[in-house]
Amino acid sequence: MTRTIDTIIFDLDGTLLNTLTDLANSVNYAMERQGFPVHSEEAVRQMVGNGIYVLMEQAVPQGRECSAFDACLKDFREHYVAHKKDFTKPFPGVMEFLEKADKAGYKMAVVSNK
Repeated sequence: MTRTIDTIIFDLDGTLLNTLTDLANSVNYAMERQGFPVHSEEAVRQMVGNGIYVLMEQAVPQGRECSAFDACLKDFREHYVAHKKDFTKPFPGVMEFLEKADKAGYKMAVVSNK
């Protein structure tokens, strides 16, 4: 059986867009506001991929059991809304690939938890 692929579905963060620096900056803003240790960008890279609740659960000492978890989550959200485009940009080659795929007639969609 021959299958013809006519649609490409992408994830947004970490696939099309490099959002890591903005995510790390917002995590660390929240950590600093609540008096917790900050995380390296590489540490945050290991925490992303399952939404902001899981990200913050891993970033905050004691996770959701921490009495300051909700405040950290609120601080993260407020900061990220204001700063999510500071450093975020497409990965190299992404825009060219999307243009070629469009010209080749592929249908494209993005699935994201944003």
